[in-house]
Amino acid sequence: MFLRFISGTLLLGVLAAGVAPRVAAQAPATPATPALTVSGTPANDPVKGAALLAEARKALGGEDKLAAIKRLEVKGSITQVTPQQTLDGDLVMQIETPDKLRIDEEISLPGGAITINRTQALNSTEAWEVTEGGNLPGNFGRGGGGRGGDGGFRGGGGGGNAGGRLGGVLAGALGTDANAQQVSPERQAQLKEQQRKSRQTDLARYLVAFLAAPPEPAAWLGTAVTPKDEKADVLEFTTADGTATRLFLEINTHLPLMMTFSGPAPRQGGQGRQGRGAGAQGGNRGGDPAIANPAAQGPVPPPPASGDSAPQGRRGGGGFQAPQATVEMYLGDYKVENGIKMPHHITREVNGEIQEEITLKNFKFNPNFKSTNFTQPKQ
Repeated sequence: MFLRFISGTLLLGVLAAGVAPRVAAQAPATPATPALTVSGTPANDPVKGAALLAEARKALGGEDKLAAIKRLEVKGSITQVTPQQTLDGDLVMQIETPDKLRIDEEISLPGGAITINRTQALNSTEAWEVTEGGNLPGNFGRGGGGRGGDGGFRGGGGGGNAGGRLGGVLAGALGTDANAQQVSPERQAQLKEQQRKSRQTDLARYLVAFLAAPPEPAAWLGTAVTPKDEKADVLEFTTADGTATRLFLEINTHLPLMMTFSGPAPRQGGQGRQGRGAGAQGGNRGGDPAIANPAAQGPVPPPPASGDSAPQGRRGGGGFQAPQATVEMYLGDYKVENGIKMPHHITREVNGEIQEEITLKNFKFNPNFKSTNFTQPKQ
């Protein structure tokens, strides 16, 4: 095994420089030290990566069936967890390959008195979002951006955790237009570009989750055991925002199990819902599963141990920058829809705690979308 829990804490197998992607032998583990013996050189193999992606598409239903999907609509429920509260709602996601995405969320605040409707979209190179609060007083109405980067909120979902996504929801609902007046045109242009890359990154990961189709060739790095004790082949690709994303394919079935990537750490002040699987037993479970070779992805600042204070965000010329953590995006509950296996359960976790949970109940392949479906409405 590559991961073991010792005294309630996850310890990674020690990897020397220049170790191999395959396990040569495994010495008996002692209570103090998880043993892992490997040899050879690190892998960064795009040929094997392409072959494994082909196997993944075969496992999902076949290359021809997946290639025939040009448009996809999925509906379900969403739960977002922040330190202060847990919010539930409905979700509709619409995808049109290769470069269009629309996500509509209807989130009810605790008590049900206020419902926030949020639309995020990517229309080729144009990203936009609109947030509307049903019964918000005063100027708590329509927010054209919902992404108050300088105000400490980080919306758009690109960060990969519910705290960031919901930050954008609330920023929009509480009227980010007033804040926008204090932002220079240069900063506004920068935020717009960040939003575009963030949305393109979201789309890329969902295309991988549903169709095993990353935006660029993926290299095979090696094998690993996930925090949920599943042995996997590990591939890596880079998204539009420059973030390296690791994709874990179950080593026998080749079904996608999870993705990991760097994203903003959740805000402190409370705990999210505890994640399931091995991590639920081990307290702090930050960081990638140990891979049998330490290839490609740059170092990610470790998230704080459970109960510790988070590292503070810093301010530079571009405004507030949130501390980073490793986000784990799990794919599960595969069911056959029209001859294709689709994940019906998607969670995002940080430090073993669920930040966002999506349960999908309805899939439509190649539905007819309105011509204005991905176009930003006039305000």
